Amino acid sequence: MSKISTNATIQSGYYGTHKQDKKTAVWHFKPLGKAIFLEEMQENIENETIDYLLSFEYFLDKKYVKIDGKDLGNPVLADKLNDAGANVGTHNQVLVDSIRLQIDDAYNNGPGAIRVYEHLGWIDMPVKNGSEIVGTTPCYRANTLIGGIGKYTGDLQVKPMGSFKSWAQMVRTDVVGNTPLELVLLAGLSAVVNGLISPYTTGESPIFHLYYTSSSGKSSAGYLATSTASEPFDGEKNVIGERGMIQKKHSLYSSWGSTENATITKCAGNYGAIIVLNELGKFAGNDMTRIIYNLSEGSDKIRLTQDMKVRLSEGYATTFISIGETSLLERCKDKSEGLFNRVMEINEKFTTDAAHADRIKAVCREHNGHAAPMMAEYILDNGGLHMCRAVYEEQCDLLRDRLPDSEFKERFISKFAALIMTTAEIATKALGIPFDIQGLFNYFVAYEKEHGAERNVSASSYEVVLEACSVNRHKFYRKELYAPYDRKNSVAENSPLAECWGRISEVDYELTDGRKVIEEIEIYPSAVEGILAKNGFPNKKTCFVAWKTAGLIDYEDSKNYRKRKVDPFSNELKSVVVFRIFDSSKKVFSKLAQTCEATPLVTGKEVSFDDNMAHTA
Repeated sequence: MSKISTNATIQSGYYGTHKQDKKTAVWHFKPLGKAIFLEEMQENIENETIDYLLSFEYFLDKKYVKIDGKDLGNPVLADKLNDAGANVGTHNQVLVDSIRLQIDDAYNNGPGAIRVYEHLGWIDMPVKNGSEIVGTTPCYRANTLIGGIGKYTGDLQVKPMGSFKSWAQMVRTDVVGNTPLELVLLAGLSAVVNGLISPYTTGESPIFHLYYTSSSGKSSAGYLATSTASEPFDGEKNVIGERGMIQKKHSLYSSWGSTENATITKCAGNYGAIIVLNELGKFAGNDMTRIIYNLSEGSDKIRLTQDMKVRLSEGYATTFISIGETSLLERCKDKSEGLFNRVMEINEKFTTDAAHADRIKAVCREHNGHAAPMMAEYILDNGGLHMCRAVYEEQCDLLRDRLPDSEFKERFISKFAALIMTTAEIATKALGIPFDIQGLFNYFVAYEKEHGAERNVSASSYEVVLEACSVNRHKFYRKELYAPYDRKNSVAENSPLAECWGRISEVDYELTDGRKVIEEIEIYPSAVEGILAKNGFPNKKTCFVAWKTAGLIDYEDSKNYRKRKVDPFSNELKSVVVFRIFDSSKKVFSKLAQTCEATPLVTGKEVSFDDNMAHTA
């Protein structure tokens, strides 16, 4: 029996109250509005709130409204229900009491609240001894809770479709043996692994960018990766859900067309489901530097809720696949190691022909959403986090032994190569699909040989500075153009004095590693900083470290510069950055210089050109 004190009741399809006729002492039911029934109580395991699914008759149909627990004390509850067609009265307390009576009965005599969630991926669930929490256990949020009891109520279409058997047969036939396609499929599954181990490894979400010309199978590869956890489709679609309710659903496959905030917000709370961003060309901004950093770092921004209260930031840890016809990194103005180490670009043709691409897409549309939950279930049944970390560390060791040395080799291994190889090892057993593990291993070795040096962006800034100096060669003093020379009659626009960057000098010495230096560019630090800033190198300190390490500049101990006499008409020593031009790089430098007009700076009296240099090899 309910302990709630109220005379509210439900009778003959209406809610209302009973009143006693004073003359006859007979009790009569007074209806106040159409009855609202409690269909389900939902306990959100992510934020520990309770929601209520209510129903009411609507002509010959049945409609549903979901309300927050706080709505029971909200005067606008009747308005919310009437907006959905419930036809309730304005006696809000009686309406609320009629619902509260049903809630009380459900707790005492019914199934109680069912557990639900709105995000995907790993979550630590409390382990209780009675009412006391004694620990936590990992569970994986898919359409149902792997490792626990609960169901997904978010707006993504992750309910498995078709059969895993049909999907796996397509993978064996059309994917296995095609290393780029295998890599993309495993990148999709790697979200399950990364969502679990990222706090103990890189702490970041890797970004794989697929780019090539049109009709190369990029979108088919994106469908393939998405199908591991979700139905792949563009935009939104109406889906018939529980109780025949029509729901608008989205896919984990979407486009870059959203705003930066919207793109990051839809990642919030995702700890293990792949996110695919197609059509890079739709991104509205001119510079993608910030969004790449934000996506990789895995934290949503703090923002306000609809009622202007602060909503706490929700993090995420997953894997991203980006798709376009051009390089993602070329859309970034920032040229730094941090950026280039967050993205692995795959410039490949993924499918052999149109028929191959169509087969993959067709199967992924009909059969999807099985593989990621199966991976998670296998992980939980076979050692969980401990097993994943052990496989990951083993793969790191194997890759360290085989991949060619480069300054950022370890970062590439930990963020990309070891993650994919770990996923391949686990997925082969979990899904029963014979992935070509050796082929993938060889792919990463070849990839690092080709691209390892490219990630040392600061070192590549040396070429950028050389090119800028070549294009602006007329801004330097040069010995060959100062005989004869008449300073008084010089033409200002033809003189480096109008905007002088420094001096270019021919030299002849050899470094201890055998490289021969045949020219030096002595350039003022302000000019160097301007070149770096203009070309997207925000951290000049890392550039100087790279230049010093590679022996590309001559410098005084503990400094980045040397004191040199730059102006041939002055004995003043000025601080300059001294770039070395080697015999091997001279060809490039000279070729660039030839493209610029080598207009004689001035004419007149011959001048002595004292090098005043102390070379250090």
